[in-house]
Amino acid sequence: MHSYLFSFVLIFAFVGLSYEKNLPSYIKRCKYTTNGKILGECVKNVFIDLKDKFISGIPEMHIPVLDPFEINEIDFNTGSGSSIGLESRFSNVKISYTKNVILENVNIDIPNVLCTIELKFPMLRLTTNYNLTGQIMIMQLNGTGNAEGNFTDIRSDIRFKGHFVRRHNKEYVEWTDRKLNLTIAKASMHFDDLFHNNKELTEATNKMINENYDEIIRERVFHTFSVEELFIK
Repeated sequence: MHSYLFSFVLIFAFVGLSYEKNLPSYIKRCKYTTNGKILGECVKNVFIDLKDKFISGIPEMHIPVLDPFEINEIDFNTGSGSSIGLESRFSNVKISYTKNVILENVNIDIPNVLCTIELKFPMLRLTTNYNLTGQIMIMQLNGTGNAEGNFTDIRSDIRFKGHFVRRHNKEYVEWTDRKLNLTIAKASMHFDDLFHNNKELTEATNKMINENYDEIIRERVFHTFSVEELFIK
């Protein structure tokens, strides 16, 4: 599943531990150490050196093109019991400007099979098709169409926990637990044609959605649901 929406570099961070085939010759192998900070710093430096290759995709490692980053579907809801209750499905999602990602910190604790990654994106742009139903304040929503969004100063802290497995007399890692903490300093979304043939009401509702962004996205979505709950397989 594409659960690395805002954390695609985890593929690289884990590759030396979980990739079964020979690594491409241009990837420097970090020296094994139980010091997670030292190992993480090595991984960080290698990623920086090879950033353009990873962004462009590496087919032999099953790493897709990462700018624009494409996702078939994202499906989530904000729950109920307040003035905001939305059920949303986004399809044909494209996220641009991921190439400007800044890998701020990596810590890989091999003995405890634990990895933490801190990322920053100065800006991201999203285009998608949407299907949105629910309620925001007094507005009842039931619309489909195109949507776009702009996000600035996105920070993502990701924590992965796993365990060792032995295959072909070698040890590999299976990552079983993922936790994502996401903060976005500023965001704006625009949904076309929320109310068919009613431009004024569509624009008013878009304004209301953006004014209530903190509750819809930052607090109710990414702080409430795990990555697996947010993104469908």
